[in-house]
Amino acid sequence: MDWSKSGKLRAEWVIPKKLTLSNENPVLLYIHGGGYIIGSFSNMRPVATKIAVQSDCLALGLDYRLAPEYTIQCMLEDIIATYFYLISKDSDGFGMDPSQIVIGGESAGGGLTGIFGHFIRDSGLPRPGGLILLSPYVDVTHSQPSLANNTKYDYTPLM
Repeated sequence: MDWSKSGKLRAEWVIPKKLTLSNENPVLLYIHGGGYIIGSFSNMRPVATKIAVQSDCLALGLDYRLAPEYTIQCMLEDIIATYFYLISKDSDGFGMDPSQIVIGGESAGGGLTGIFGHFIRDSGLPRPGGLILLSPYVDVTHSQPSLANNTKYDYTPLM
C-alpha cells in the first residue's frame, strides 16, 4: 500500500525485554499529545513503555508533523501512512494483522486517534483492533456547551 501524502515519517520502537521486533507481537501505535503544536514521542516514551510492558506488546511512537506549519490533515496523513506501514505485506511494510494493532494517545494524540477512527470507518480499509483515547482534545473551537457546563467541576492545581 502506498500513501504518498505523508511527510517523512519519524517513529521509534519500544520493545519490552521479553519481546522481539516481530509482526507476531501486538503493537500499540502511540500518538503523543501537545496541543497539536508541541511535543514528541520522546516526551511520552515512559508512558508508552509502561503500557507496552504491562500489555505484552510492542509500541511504535510516531512524531507526526506539528502546527502551525502543518494542518491536522497532515497529522492524520502521517498516522495513516504509519498504519499502512504496519499492515502492508509489501517488502517495505511490517506485515501485521490489523486486529493486532491498537492506536492511541493522550490529549491531542487522543483527538487525532479519534479522527483516524472516523477515517478508517468511512474508508472501508481494514480496522485496527482498537483505539485508546486518553483525555482527547477534540474541540479546538471551545464551542461545545460542556465547556461552560462543567467549569465548576474542572480542577487544575497550581504548580
